[in-house]
Amino acid sequence: MEKVKMIPNVNLDHHIPSDSLLTTSDYLNDLKSDEVQYHKKEYLDFKDFQPDPSGFSIWDRFRKPEFQRQTNSWTDEKYINLLSTLKNNQVIPGVIFWLNPETGHIFVLDGAHRLSAIRAWATDDWGDSDEAKEYGYLEEDELRAANRMRQQVNEAIGDYEACRKAALKFKKVVDAKKNPKDELDESVESMGRFMYHLNTSLKIPIQWVTGGYQDAEQSFVNINTGGTPLSDEEALFIENRRSPVARAMAGIISNGSKQSIWIQNYEECTNISKELYQILLAPSDNIPSKIKVTDYPLVLLKKQNSFDRYQFLQYLFCVMEHGQTGKNNLHATLENLANESDDNLVAETTLKKLKDLQSHLSHIRGKSPNSLGLMPVFYFYSLKGQFSQVLFFSFIMWLFKGTSSEIKERKLIFTLNRGHFESVLMLTKEQVIKYLGRKGGPSRLSNNQAQFFDQLLNEVKLGKALGATPKETAAEFLKNLDANLYSEFRKSSIAGRPYSQFTNTTKQQQEILAYFEGCYKCELCGGAIEISVSHQVDHIEKRSEGGDNSVGNGRIVHPWCNNNRDKIPNGNEIQKTSKVVEPPELQPTPELIYGQLELDF
Repeated sequence: MEKVKMIPNVNLDHHIPSDSLLTTSDYLNDLKSDEVQYHKKEYLDFKDFQPDPSGFSIWDRFRKPEFQRQTNSWTDEKYINLLSTLKNNQVIPGVIFWLNPETGHIFVLDGAHRLSAIRAWATDDWGDSDEAKEYGYLEEDELRAANRMRQQVNEAIGDYEACRKAALKFKKVVDAKKNPKDELDESVESMGRFMYHLNTSLKIPIQWVTGGYQDAEQSFVNINTGGTPLSDEEALFIENRRSPVARAMAGIISNGSKQSIWIQNYEECTNISKELYQILLAPSDNIPSKIKVTDYPLVLLKKQNSFDRYQFLQYLFCVMEHGQTGKNNLHATLENLANESDDNLVAETTLKKLKDLQSHLSHIRGKSPNSLGLMPVFYFYSLKGQFSQVLFFSFIMWLFKGTSSEIKERKLIFTLNRGHFESVLMLTKEQVIKYLGRKGGPSRLSNNQAQFFDQLLNEVKLGKALGATPKETAAEFLKNLDANLYSEFRKSSIAGRPYSQFTNTTKQQQEILAYFEGCYKCELCGGAIEISVSHQVDHIEKRSEGGDNSVGNGRIVHPWCNNNRDKIPNGNEIQKTSKVVEPPELQPTPELIYGQLELDF
């Protein structure tokens, strides 16, 4: 797929806040909303978009369904086109509402972007107000996007206050029975005429969904899976958004800012969601153009305007629960308890899903006693600095398969061979990514990908036993794995074209390999160690056996290695790295970059 530069959209999510739909038990009772016939409001007009200090305007009653995604899918052009339509007194499509008879809230089933755009113009709030910041987490580039959007609107339409002042001048001229075109500057006349007539020209038709909650929900699903081409996974998420995994996904993506998705355990679910956001998603928000390889995040994903983050988390929860993905497993992951009437069970399961994910990630990176302290750039990125979801998921599928005792045993065997394992992986990284990708993308991961790492580890153990070098082990592994990949590996070792400069890709690969060779290694397992992120200082001579606290009796090790040192023989024989290489600065990239998806929920 062709790559395009992603331009962040403005985020107007706060203008119409999300709110809890009925709990599952209420859903089954299916409250009726026939009283909508008594409200008799057929249009939204100009005054409905104005702030009302009383707090009793219709706008104050607007809500979005709780699992509806953020109001940030529109491009700048779409906002300008809508406001231009407004300025030219042209028809704006109607909106679809449903009245909750219990709360009196009016749920916007269709039209949230349209309404929020007009409200943003009327209040000069393009997502950077104090209200927006209080409502939910905003990325830095979304705040910059708000200022960019404001400038474009001011140039193309005129800001609300300028239009209001122009309308007063327009009215004064008209009341004096003079021609505004003769008396006013062209831009003032244009803005004044627009604002002067807005009171009567702005009428947005309202279509009310009558009947019960299930009627409203079905309308919501039909709207959001009909007009806009959504993927099967997007539709699956929408239809099962009450399930524990869907709630956990939405909580993480919102950085814990949407408490309405939790039924119980509000504080605990919010705190874990925030922690998981910082681990999995926050690094992608404002990644600089170049960073040191030591600062590569665990995961690097596309930002807003696509379903990528939901897909990634859905795959992650599916892998944690089923050990693989595939259509049936993806459905089972999201559909589990989606229609459960016991709210306590849903709430407790939601919390458990979050805790389980938090626990699994603690094995990979960080200072937890279970942490292997994997350095992301060496395990989950290509030598070109591109994050590979297939590599990431395949490795964790392998690491976490089986029972707790089997996982512990696998971690120990891995640790005993880790130094050699990492060297072989770095030499074969590009071939490994190709091989794993052939077996299926993130949506079709099977035991084949997990078993691959068993093959690699077995070859590493054999190579070590025979005294083979990492390069010899790598060659033997690829020869047994795939003839074409083995041939490609051999060609990469052959001299290039004479008198030719190094390509940028070759330079980058060489820099990463050089840093890998020169970076600090754990003095117990020999694997690369991420200082300050995943390390502990271990007593060479145990403190319990009289070991002192001098510098000479200390060594830098992985947390897992430190807590299992008695099971790692010959740890003292691993020498500290003598050749230290400065970590290179590279340009990290996500696996894929899509164009903007325009999803108006």
